Amino acid sequence: MIEHYQKTCWNLTSPFKTIARRAGLEGIIRPFDNMRMSRSNEVLARWGQAKESLWIGHSAAVMKNHYLRLSDSDFAEAAADLENQVPHAHDHAEPTEKDDKLE
Repeated sequence: MIEHYQKTCWNLTSPFKTIARRAGLEGIIRPFDNMRMSRSNEVLARWGQAKESLWIGHSAAVMKNHYLRLSDSDFAEAAADLENQVPHAHDHAEPTEKDDKLE
């Protein structure tokens, strides 16, 4: 992705922070860990655990312990599914004369 910085001994954190600051993004904590975790979850969701472990380069146990996270969209999707499954109470009908006599 960053063609200029190809050697593994180079520190990419400082240039990344400069780029992020110029883009108006301050205070990104552990940016490369977060990018790796995000991509790990995207690959897992689309192609499954075996390909995620092979492509990202760690075991399934490492993925489960360090990278697997639920996103806001995961929670929103689950909430929408639950919303569709739960029967809702209908608005109460206006009282009738018969209801008034029962009181």
